Amino acid sequence: MSSTESTTDVELPALQRAASALSRGAQRRYLQLTAAQLVLLATGSLLSVLVWQRGDINVAALLAAVAIVFAGVFRVQTRLSQPTKTWYHGRAAAESAKTLAWRYAVGGDPFPVDLGEAEANAHFEDRLTEVLVDLDNPSLEIADEDEEITDWMRSSRALSLDERKTVYAEARIAQQRSWYREKAAWNSRRSNLLGLATLLFEAVAVVQALLKATGLVNINLIAFIATVTAGIVAWMHTKDYNTLSSAYSVASRELAAIASLIKHQATEEDWSAFVNNAEDSISREHTLWRASRT
Repeated sequence: MSSTESTTDVELPALQRAASALSRGAQRRYLQLTAAQLVLLATGSLLSVLVWQRGDINVAALLAAVAIVFAGVFRVQTRLSQPTKTWYHGRAAAESAKTLAWRYAVGGDPFPVDLGEAEANAHFEDRLTEVLVDLDNPSLEIADEDEEITDWMRSSRALSLDERKTVYAEARIAQQRSWYREKAAWNSRRSNLLGLATLLFEAVAVVQALLKATGLVNINLIAFIATVTAGIVAWMHTKDYNTLSSAYSVASRELAAIASLIKHQATEEDWSAFVNNAEDSISREHTLWRASRT
């Protein structure tokens, strides 16, 4: 297998793929539930200032109550199902399995290439089992036929040191750094955009208050505008745009420094220790990410 094939056909363990899918699903559920709560609260706030009379009943006020009740239902559902727990633990498991796979595939500690194949395979399976036990999630689905030590991992491990260095530089470090760079920029743009949105709504609230004070308008939308503004701020906090942008930028710079050192690893012993340190650096970002959310 050529180094080009190695960089384009990376195949990670079944546990990594399953844990990643589990984490993404839980994250999606959490964000959907959070968004639903914020939208319902804003809707309830707006309906509360409207009048839609049908006989003796103000239908708008009734609908406002329904919206607020459903927001409460979604909040209780979030607390009971704890999607964030599955999200964080699933991501931690996926990243742990990923770093183990890369260590194995390129001969990094604790799977140096001078370790016998049977011993390396057994050690890898043991470490992966520890990850699975730590995750302890019955929702995790791994088909019996799925491989943990994939053909790509075996083939990469059989390459020469120089070829493994190329695979690691291109398919692990460069791609990870590119991901961090793109995510840092994306989170920064979202933070700036929503920050401007909050300022816009605050300005609208001030104008509305002045119009109400001078008697130019009768309807009072200040509470609704304040609720929407608070919702935007809550969403920014949920997504944590600023923190993620900064963390990803730092991680990208660290990976750039790591990439510059790859060519200097001349022996298998040096290389094994280098990969261990590099993977520890990559894992540090995920550890801090998880710690900041638990």
